[in-house]
Amino acid sequence: MKKLICDTNVFYDLGSGRLQLVDLLGHDESLHYSPLTALELAGKWSNESHERRRDAAKAILDSSATELADPESFLTRTFGYELAEDPLSIHQGVIAMAESSNMAELEAGVADYEARLVRRVSVDAAERWRASTEDKWVDDILQIMRDNIPKFDAWYDPDPALRASNQVPKLRGQDKKAFIESTKSNDWFLSLLLACQDRAFFKAVKDASMLPNKESVPKLLAAIDHMTCYAGVYTRYLLRVLTEGALPERNDSGDLELFIYAVDDDQVVVTGEKKWVRMCNDAGFPARVRHTAPLMKS
Repeated sequence: MKKLICDTNVFYDLGSGRLQLVDLLGHDESLHYSPLTALELAGKWSNESHERRRDAAKAILDSSATELADPESFLTRTFGYELAEDPLSIHQGVIAMAESSNMAELEAGVADYEARLVRRVSVDAAERWRASTEDKWVDDILQIMRDNIPKFDAWYDPDPALRASNQVPKLRGQDKKAFIESTKSNDWFLSLLLACQDRAFFKAVKDASMLPNKESVPKLLAAIDHMTCYAGVYTRYLLRVLTEGALPERNDSGDLELFIYAVDDDQVVVTGEKKWVRMCNDAGFPARVRHTAPLMKS
């Protein structure tokens, strides 16, 4: 069975009726979502956006989408380590969002009398999480751009109105060629693999290690195979911002994380953004991404 791992825009489209489940889901396929998708819905919630976000949360439930493990917990399992704690789950928050009448009720608590519980979502906490995670990620990408692109630091200002022009500086000529060549090296892939392994340790039991032995080597080889798609898309993303004149966007962080789950051709990222389709195709994994219409943004 193929697992369709949907980005937030897919659920927005399902919730608004602009996309029908029958047009999205094929035979022997099931829908899935990352906890980051639910956190993205909860962040920046407002009275004005309540209906749209509520309907997207309803779409998650109505489509019987299954919640995946959070990315760090998923990586812990991918590398063959034992989890020190249960994966993060936002499913109860999704139910609260879907059943809320307004933002005040969502934060105060949505009563479920049959289950004898009250579900609530702290919009402020969700937005603080997004700010601490996504904003830091954007800052990290901007720093990579400062370190590699001549004149980028002098050009960039957080306020677009204060930038010298709308043309984002990018690598050119020999600098561009050298960077592209560096991404084709074994050292490049190894550095990305080790970064993923470091994230896997974050949720692992304290004594977790990958000392080479007859048990650990097969696990590491499997992890290498499972991480090739994510590493490839991440590399294409860096090429996009360094050589194509693009800037990182806050939501790019969560969208890119979806490719962590694309460990084989039966795990397919479903997105309304063509840029992710192009990057995944360019990375050599066309079977692990699917584009849906209508296109919400590009």
